Amino acid sequence: ASAPPIFVPWRRSRLAPAFLVVAFPTLARPTRWTLTAFVAILALGALLRGLYFRDLKSDPLYVRPILDAELHDYWARALASGDWAVPPHRHDPEIRTTPYFRPPGYPYTLALVYRVSGGDPAAARWFQFGLGLLSAGLGFLLARRIGGPIAGLAAATGLATSWTMIFFEGELLDATLLTTLTLAALLVVLRTADRPSSWRAIVAGGLLGALGAVRPNALALAPVAAAWLLWTVGRRTSRREAARVGLALGAGAVLALAPVALRNHAVSGDWVLVSANGGINFWIGNNAASDGVQAGVPDVLRLTGQAGWTCFDYPLLIRGLVREVGRPLRYAEASRIWAARGRDWIVDHPARFARLTLTRIALFFGPREVGDRDVDLSREASPTLRRLPGRFPAVLAVALVALAGLAFDVRAARSGSGGEEEFRQRLEAGLFLAACALGYAATFCVFFFNARYRVPVLAIAFVLGGVAVARLVLLAKARSWRAFSGTAFAACGLAALLSIDLVSYPRALDEWRYQRGNAFRDAGRTDDAMREYREALRANPRALLPRNDLALALRDRGRLAEALAEWNQALAIDPGAVEPRFNRAQLLAAEGRLDDAIPEYRRVIEELPGYANAHLSLGTALFRTGRDGEAFEHYAEAERLAPDDALTAFVVGRALLARGRREEGLRELRHALALDPSYEPARRALADAGG
Repeated sequence: ASAPPIFVPWRRSRLAPAFLVVAFPTLARPTRWTLTAFVAILALGALLRGLYFRDLKSDPLYVRPILDAELHDYWARALASGDWAVPPHRHDPEIRTTPYFRPPGYPYTLALVYRVSGGDPAAARWFQFGLGLLSAGLGFLLARRIGGPIAGLAAATGLATSWTMIFFEGELLDATLLTTLTLAALLVVLRTADRPSSWRAIVAGGLLGALGAVRPNALALAPVAAAWLLWTVGRRTSRREAARVGLALGAGAVLALAPVALRNHAVSGDWVLVSANGGINFWIGNNAASDGVQAGVPDVLRLTGQAGWTCFDYPLLIRGLVREVGRPLRYAEASRIWAARGRDWIVDHPARFARLTLTRIALFFGPREVGDRDVDLSREASPTLRRLPGRFPAVLAVALVALAGLAFDVRAARSGSGGEEEFRQRLEAGLFLAACALGYAATFCVFFFNARYRVPVLAIAFVLGGVAVARLVLLAKARSWRAFSGTAFAACGLAALLSIDLVSYPRALDEWRYQRGNAFRDAGRTDDAMREYREALRANPRALLPRNDLALALRDRGRLAEALAEWNQALAIDPGAVEPRFNRAQLLAAEGRLDDAIPEYRRVIEELPGYANAHLSLGTALFRTGRDGEAFEHYAEAERLAPDDALTAFVVGRALLARGRREEGLRELRHALALDPSYEPARRALADAGG
């Protein structure tokens, strides 16, 4: 069955003549032609993903992920294997003994894939490619629910061939899983509205709760879904039925989230619903140095003794905050402290906060794919992705045109052409999807922007965009060329408007190269790492991090003079840079030039009094020159600043043994082993001392 065709001559319409209404077919069993076309779309999507996988394998970040992806990979492998050994040059994130710092939904899903595949990185990518094709299927069903089979096929085509969707499917990040769960949840909510059922509502709530376990911001969809179900079900049936469905939806969400909250309380005594990163993310997004994108923690040097941080370092940040406030803190309390600092800054700087918020909104709905790595540069580096469509502004523009068309259909039907209720239901469904997308997007406006955050919004836009494509096809079939050209012109105009880069965020070629260099270095490919560091410096000669790490790579290769020259150049650019100065001091000390190294260590401590490693290294240099009293003062300060560091206890223990203070030395070595039972240098030193 289908609704009676609607034809509204432009002379009778209250709106512009650009919009002419043609009825969409109602939902029915898909025809053989529709099924054939859908299978062909999925086959094309699978082919494109296979081609991109070939490109992906040459990327150093394929086997050596960075930042959040590195933590996800470590966490999932540890869950799958039971081996929680921390990667080299990383701190223990203490996942097993603290509330989750990051939401656990994605790492646990990835762990299941690793458990089945034996930890194969290819399996993780193909699993996510499969989720991407599943999203195309869900998008087909959603768009078909609103606009008929042509809309479904158009939405599936967009989701299957979009370069953005395919790119994030190749990353060990939560965007793909979040998108699939989002589309599934929206589809079940719509089905619950069509045929109210407590069980359907529980499933919908469970999917919404699972979204929260993957990314807590996505819980914004739950109140939107609940309000929409209460309204639509109450209008179509009764308030009692609506209340029953709403309660079932809430119960499903609670059931999905309860295990996470109970686990967090069991390991820490702390009530944390999903993850404890909300406060620090709010502080990152709202401080004097925030630009709306970069995830830099204010005073990170003072808190951790490091120039930067990753999720592995959150326990260090907590310990730094504990020293600052002078009392023990649980994760939930630390989160509240950081959130309070963000709120205080907003109160003191309302104009700056308003500008930052507008910047984040412009980035979220703008043309650039800004993220932890420059996504646009990664696209250009892929022979497959650079040829594919899927720019966010264009898709968003077509989605907005679809909503306008659905609204026009209702108005035209109300004028007497028939089919008003059916068109009203389609408009309601379209507005529900748009409200979910806006509610989700709004949660990021007070934090910071990252391209992967808007992938679920892009998927919803593809669904609505499919409805607009179907409108154009049906207008063409009806030879309504005036309405066709007006609709197409509106979409193109909106796309051009949304493609204006209001922020002009700089392209990060130096950072992109630097990240590749770090991945090569972690993989032991030092020559490739140095090549990438030099390319980063060619893009930005004043960049300190690539220069510092190039010097470290040169030092590891034994090219000490070249390493020293790079550190000298870094300090010429920024004399206050702590890391290059500390590393230069380490090199001077290793060469026996202690009289040159000691002033450098002192300069580092002047810049950063809480840098435990600087106190430890200065203490060692002073100890080697016979200044024991001053040396042990710095050793004591290092232990105060880093009471849980096995290396510090080991160095102090050996120094005490060397000065004949046997009992004190043995006590320090035993303490080092208590802190890290696998620390072999402390075990050997203890055995040699007969302890």
